[in-house]
Amino acid sequence: MRNHCICVSVPHHITAFFVPRYTGDLRTSGSYGAGVIVGPEGTVCLGEGERPTRDPLREVALELGISNARFKLKDPLPYGMGYASSAVMAIGGSIAIAYSLGLPLNRALEVSHISEIKSRTGLGDVQAIASSSLGEGIVVRIEPGAPHLGRIEVILMPRTVSMLSLELGKMNTQELLNTYGVEEAKEASFSLKKLMEDPSFENFINLSTNYTKKLSLLRRLFDYPSLEQKVEKTPGLVGYYVKKRIVVMFVERDMVGDAIGYLLNNKLKVRVLESKTTGITIQERRC
Repeated sequence: MRNHCICVSVPHHITAFFVPRYTGDLRTSGSYGAGVIVGPEGTVCLGEGERPTRDPLREVALELGISNARFKLKDPLPYGMGYASSAVMAIGGSIAIAYSLGLPLNRALEVSHISEIKSRTGLGDVQAIASSSLGEGIVVRIEPGAPHLGRIEVILMPRTVSMLSLELGKMNTQELLNTYGVEEAKEASFSLKKLMEDPSFENFINLSTNYTKKLSLLRRLFDYPSLEQKVEKTPGLVGYYVKKRIVVMFVERDMVGDAIGYLLNNKLKVRVLESKTTGITIQERRC
């Protein structure tokens, strides 16, 4: 593969609520739940850069039989905040290797999923992101597991709504799981059940916002007493939820400018997310 690189671009996923499931089989372990597919995409290029020294790239490379693989990463979204950047790396790396070796896509995605479960960097992100070719929007994980073994439904997002995120600190997945208890599992199970009864964007927004409010996530996870009040006063706000230490906000598209100005005036770090992505794409090019 000298002077020849395979680059895979992968969208991100932000979970709104989830319930872990461990079966004793890494392929069928994962999580039930729902979240949104967002851009901008991260890109993994095989054939240039450095040999990975940490999972998940090292894990997927070894599992697919290339111990000397070199990767170059480019991700416009920060790692360790809840954007599923580890899943983006795992998927990008495994698909690039599988493409170069002529291996099945399902094999690459299964390896990605297993690496995430083993390293406890994610439970359902690979399954959700693999569905991004079906259309941008909300992914509901009905049956957990590797993408070809689990079951999902996709709810499309209306063009009248835009997404923003507030970044208020880092939290790894292990920390998140350590704070997850019976109350979280109960509320997430209830939310998923209600979403399946009415799989619509409006219902997802209401359930996600209620989940965050019932668990007081804005107050529990942030040392910012007035944050909930400030979020709820955002112009054009449709709904919001918390993942780790980011707040995902849905805002009326024609009010985005007003919303951003308001949040910046309140000294909050705001990022515009893309609700429309290109799904997972592969490109061959000279290095």
